Amino acid sequence: MAHEKHPPNFYFLFSIFYFYPMKKELIGSRIIKIDKIDSTNRYLVDLLNDQALEEGTVVVAQNQFAGKGQGDHRWESEPGKNLTFSFVIWPRFLDISKQFMLNKIISLAIKDFIAEELDAKRVSIKWMNDVYVDNNKIAGMLINNAIQGYTFKHAVIGIGANINQEVFRSDAPNPVSLKALTGKEYNLEKSLKKLFYYLNNRYLQLKEFQFETIDSHYVSSLYKYNSFHPYIYQNKKITAKITGVDAFGRLKMLTENNQELTCEHGDISFIIPV
Repeated sequence: MAHEKHPPNFYFLFSIFYFYPMKKELIGSRIIKIDKIDSTNRYLVDLLNDQALEEGTVVVAQNQFAGKGQGDHRWESEPGKNLTFSFVIWPRFLDISKQFMLNKIISLAIKDFIAEELDAKRVSIKWMNDVYVDNNKIAGMLINNAIQGYTFKHAVIGIGANINQEVFRSDAPNPVSLKALTGKEYNLEKSLKKLFYYLNNRYLQLKEFQFETIDSHYVSSLYKYNSFHPYIYQNKKITAKITGVDAFGRLKMLTENNQELTCEHGDISFIIPV
């Protein structure tokens, strides 16, 4: 007996598409390209004061000549050789007491991106905002949080990642790039899209409140984690090991004399092997 063939239920298919739309990447959904700028973070903050922007808007610079790092540090970047960009997100779902989670996911995303090209065991996160390969700095970030009342208004996040630069002229002690490590020349457009992919993945983890996963990945990725090394703590040389970070992002350490330390930014300096 022949079976009757029925046409596909187009209404049903349309309903699935309507209620379960295709996933859209948030970070990188709009890109503003600039040839030359002092700081993409400053430019984006000024832009936010003048107009409404979509969440995930990115400002990318070919030549960022005065990029800021942590404190008074500057980020050196040869024009057209590296990734220098900033983007805006609205983490209004996140309690402001957990704002260091932003540092965690951004540094993890950069680490994920770098580890795609190298042995992942060589890539680590140097507290607070740097990504290292072995004992050399390959990337950094700067986060400007805008808080209104008890909630986030927005967060502007700037990232600098050394990709194709081979000669560094600043007095930074230990910069390195992907090209210096692998010998390969990288397409910056493709590299940027890859980094967006990892940033979106980690931001999604945060939106889904996967705090334990993020914490575990971050702590296990810390530079010099859980092994004794020399440091300068409040102007004195000590030997200690990193045991983690607290809820506010302060570094937790244990000295060789079993003294527990909780370090604010500026309390501790890493002694980097040359």
